[in-house]
Amino acid sequence: MDLRIARYETLADHAVVNGFVAGINQLAMVVGQVVTHNILGDNTDNPAGIAAFEAWLDSPYGRTYRNAFAVQLTPNADPVRPAAQFGRYSDATGDRGQISGVSTLRSTGYEFELAFNPTRHWRLSANAATAEAERTHLAPELYDFLFNPNGGFLSLVQSANGAPTPAGQLIGTPIGGTTMPLQAFVAGNVLNLGIVTTFAQAGTRTDELRKWSFRAVTNYTFPGEAFGGRLKGFGFGGALRWSDAPLIGYAGKLTTAGGTALAISDVARPYYGASETIADAWLSYTRALSRRIGWKLQLNVRNLGVGNELRPLAVWPDGTVVQWTIKEPQRWTLTNTLTF
Repeated sequence: MDLRIARYETLADHAVVNGFVAGINQLAMVVGQVVTHNILGDNTDNPAGIAAFEAWLDSPYGRTYRNAFAVQLTPNADPVRPAAQFGRYSDATGDRGQISGVSTLRSTGYEFELAFNPTRHWRLSANAATAEAERTHLAPELYDFLFNPNGGFLSLVQSANGAPTPAGQLIGTPIGGTTMPLQAFVAGNVLNLGIVTTFAQAGTRTDELRKWSFRAVTNYTFPGEAFGGRLKGFGFGGALRWSDAPLIGYAGKLTTAGGTALAISDVARPYYGASETIADAWLSYTRALSRRIGWKLQLNVRNLGVGNELRPLAVWPDGTVVQWTIKEPQRWTLTNTLTF
């Protein structure tokens, strides 16, 4: 009998956090949308907002935005559209690029392995593992850019009590869509599109991770003298795989960011999927074809009894499943192996 126990800990820096993607996509469009509304005259009644917005573009945080999204600003040279009312720029182009929010992923766990041969012809092995992975250092640069009270993006559009600033009252929505103030667009389409929810998950377990898993394998080959030698070369075996219920999401709650109510994940109320138990089996036959050539025929069935089934991967805060995966169904395989 052989028993092994191992403990491990790994750190993965700069792991991309998918929860930020949608919000960053919307954030990348903000400057172009505001500049377009300015030059079209939609914000002529708010010159203070235009001035504050353009001053922010020249600030350290504004330059960070312009560098991140490769923003190119075209000066307003139209004499009938004075800069005080229509803004200093007639156009703004940029590139969403590969900007992502990243984190450190810390994984810890134990692995247990056992091998045992009750007889010369019967082999048993089993292994169990427990693992936890948590997110730390969730996009600190993005957090500072958005929420720093001294020039961060949110301070541009709303004051500390949540009231919109002059810049926050600018029309800043996509052209052709429903018009709304920039502050409302940022709250609904940037912050509340996964960014605040994802920041709230700092220190929590990663989704879809199963805390415990177990696998056992057994195989038996008949000795030559069994049943008068009629089963010589035959063998059979099986495997059992069990995995714990995975984390697939969190319930929701309301929080306030700068006076704005936002729906975020309640990390104290996780949602879990179902645990899984799956079995495999096989039957084999082995014989020597010559002194130097061996032959083995084996029939395997994997995922015994599993049909066309779906497994939930992610849920909304109300528990509605929003992402599914297809379970691997039962599968038969027949293999021939020659050894020399």
